[in-house]
Amino acid sequence: MHTDREAAATVLLENNKVLIVGGEQCFPATFGATSGFECTALNTAELYDPTTKTFTMAGSGSCGSMLAARAGASATLINHTSNNATYLNGRILIVGGTSGSSFTSPTPPPPDSGAPTGQVAQSTAEIYDPVTDTFSPIAAAATVPVPSICGPSQTAPCGLVNHSAVLIGGSYGTEDFRDQGQVLIAGGDLFSPMFESTNLAFIFHPRTQTFTTAASMGTPREMFSLSPASMSFGGSITAMASGGVTAASNLCTAGNLLVTTSDTGEIYNPVNDTWTAVSNSMSAKRAAFGTEPVLETFPTFDLLMAGGIDFEGGTFPTTCAASAALTQTTTASADLFVPTSTTTGAFQATGSLNQARGGQGFGFEAVVQSSGAVTQGPNVMVVGGECAVGGASSYIIGTAAAAASCDANAENDYSELFDEMTQTWSLGPTAPASGVAPSNGPGSASFH
Repeated sequence: MHTDREAAATVLLENNKVLIVGGEQCFPATFGATSGFECTALNTAELYDPTTKTFTMAGSGSCGSMLAARAGASATLINHTSNNATYLNGRILIVGGTSGSSFTSPTPPPPDSGAPTGQVAQSTAEIYDPVTDTFSPIAAAATVPVPSICGPSQTAPCGLVNHSAVLIGGSYGTEDFRDQGQVLIAGGDLFSPMFESTNLAFIFHPRTQTFTTAASMGTPREMFSLSPASMSFGGSITAMASGGVTAASNLCTAGNLLVTTSDTGEIYNPVNDTWTAVSNSMSAKRAAFGTEPVLETFPTFDLLMAGGIDFEGGTFPTTCAASAALTQTTTASADLFVPTSTTTGAFQATGSLNQARGGQGFGFEAVVQSSGAVTQGPNVMVVGGECAVGGASSYIIGTAAAAASCDANAENDYSELFDEMTQTWSLGPTAPASGVAPSNGPGSASFH
């Protein structure tokens, strides 16, 4: 890429290019006598072309930048679900994320050291048009209707970061037929990562370019998965929220936090605007993981979720802990969500990864001939990520540090493939491409 970035959103466009949105740049910094890392949110985006295998900066029609810097935003393709047209068809809805700069260190920097005061979540949104390569505001600069006041002592504006979004369509015949590209935006943090998780949900309507409030989830979640849980019948698609972090650090004094991780899931029905809990729990608590459909389970399309991180700090509902006491534990377990097991669906344990990991790239791998025949795969692929063994530190998969601190195989178990027929994992490439360093939290997208 042209710019180092983390916490960026990635989305596959209809032209089979990938848009990489925002993110942040982090680098070592010292303020006073305190050393740590400074992170600054980015207002740029890039396009990856799989044909030429090159990156170009996006936004040539809008001076090469987005309307706002955004780290931890969502980016969703607006598309039709039951007919050939919808308002804003083929464009990308970009929501929330944090702007500004932050400084992270084991101990707080001294007063008046000049350290950044922190990134703050945004409630704004914008649209990317791949045809004109332009970022533009949505109509009337509408914002997500989050609460007005958040943050320490409830003195800062609210926004959304580390939330999730998914296309849910619309009910054909009961609404404007060109409003099929509705997007569900759910969960996230109202202020900054692991501070004030929310269970709020909203729907973006492309016809009016407005947000409306949907029913709230049963559990506040951030860093969670939100995926289509059904095929489109009559235009509407159900969605499943699973795992994620629940944080209530806003209840704590400065320098403390209150964080736990979920092993539950819930289903959103857009027809009656309800969330219903999945009938059982996953085999492990997991956040910062991906979800992909298992094509061999057609027509139900079970969902595969593998790995993830269990973040813990303090004891719910009100006992806070020092920020330095936050622990991370990665899991190798994997689950399938089976939509037809019960009226609400159920989780079912499946083959475990060879390497416990979280924050990995997650995508679909197959070779499809022009005739439509699949000659390799289909497989789900995981790439990179981190390993952690219950302490404050984590280590990047594919490095000697991971092998020394997690397990001996963590340096070479860089990627894995899930065989959908046998439901087992095998090792993929043992290292990234030449010239590319192993990474935690890589952006990923599956090509058509």
